[in-house]
Amino acid sequence: MLVHLGLPDCEALPTVEQIRKAAPETPIAVLSEVADEELAIEAVKAGSQDYLVKGEVDLSLIERSLRHAVKRQPAQNALAVKRLELGDSETKLHEQSQILEWILSHVSDGVIVANKEGKFLLFNPAAVRMTEHGTADVTTDDWSEHYQLYLSDGSTPFPPNELPLVRTMRGKHFADEQVKVHHPDGNMTLLSVNGSSLTDFPGQLNGGIVVFCDLTESKAADHEISRLNSELEQRIEERTQELEAFVIPYHTTHDAHCDISTATV
Repeated sequence: MLVHLGLPDCEALPTVEQIRKAAPETPIAVLSEVADEELAIEAVKAGSQDYLVKGEVDLSLIERSLRHAVKRQPAQNALAVKRLELGDSETKLHEQSQILEWILSHVSDGVIVANKEGKFLLFNPAAVRMTEHGTADVTTDDWSEHYQLYLSDGSTPFPPNELPLVRTMRGKHFADEQVKVHHPDGNMTLLSVNGSSLTDFPGQLNGGIVVFCDLTESKAADHEISRLNSELEQRIEERTQELEAFVIPYHTTHDAHCDISTATV
């Protein structure tokens, strides 16, 4: 279709847009006046395949322009489809990112992700709560001191090179690693840490991730249960000794009475 932008009843860009909307498969070339060349360029941006300037063309040039439009239209249609698909993919990716962000913000487990250079990519709210720190611009050598991380004995600083997240950055995977965190108020948090490396599609190592939970209350409860069991065992043993101390004299006295009765008879 050849659209003359200079005709009195032609509204230029709206006309091109209406044609594209009503017949998206139709190739379009526009013909403009010399003074309207910029408008013709805008028409190309709006969806026409080519433009011609009136007074500077002949029939052969018009024919060539229309042939060009016909050849270019399928490619332009395919490009439009790709753009729609890409837009749909971006929308879905954005929706999935929002869902993931919501999950990471509400889970009770701490999640920390770092790239292979040791830069934090993620430090979710649960991780901040358990460590009482967030992301910090410190090197991996300073993580142990900055976050006050200790071995399970609670007194030995965690060797920086053996920290769970550092090991995942070297490609290590592990489960149930115990780490203690010292807090400014003197309390300690016991963490159970699971770790895994981050790799891209070809398998290139890109960093590491650790997921951890707070075992402090659980361990305290286990300790209290153990203490109560020990007390119960102690009480049972004491009560058993008391009963034995009562039963033995009773039997001795009872046997004596029996002997006296027999002798009298």
